[in-house]
Amino acid sequence: MDEVKEILAPSKGMWMGLHEGHHYLEYEDGTTSDTDLAHFLEAPFLGTAAATRLRFKNKEARQSVDCLIWSGHGEGAGQDPFARLLKVAPGFPQMDIFIQGHNTQLGSKKLDTIEFYGGTGNLRMRQRTVLFVAAGGFMKGYAQGSMIAGRAQGSYVEKGMMRPTSVGGVVIEVIPRHKEDYNDLDMFCSV
Repeated sequence: MDEVKEILAPSKGMWMGLHEGHHYLEYEDGTTSDTDLAHFLEAPFLGTAAATRLRFKNKEARQSVDCLIWSGHGEGAGQDPFARLLKVAPGFPQMDIFIQGHNTQLGSKKLDTIEFYGGTGNLRMRQRTVLFVAAGGFMKGYAQGSMIAGRAQGSYVEKGMMRPTSVGGVVIEVIPRHKEDYNDLDMFCSV
């Protein structure tokens, strides 16, 4: 934990939140290494899954544009994170972005939907994009010369004969747009 905190210290106060994982230490007082890290980074602890609202304020237009994000720790079991997120999405139709961690796959997909807006007698239709993101990870599944407890032994990835995955994370760029009669978002994901 000390090593992780030292690496992440410059990012204190810059996190929207941290989810719990499934590899954590549990302390006697009921806290965990995950809650400890969130506290250290001055970030909300989001638990297993969360809905987060980003509000972009435009003083000139006196409007704000919201971006709603559903994020979750997720699980792997060799399943495609996008298939999992697509199963979650219908239960949260207002969300703009869905993010899953855990299985260390890295990438994004966009899905266009149709949204109806406006009042009685003025119902309008617009195209709306939803972004699905596999958040990646930083664990090398295979490392030559790996040792556990002083003996040659691989990670659970190697033990389970799983395929290696990319190491790294994603950067999501959200650009709010206030249109004449609705708000919109341009969203891009870089790996």
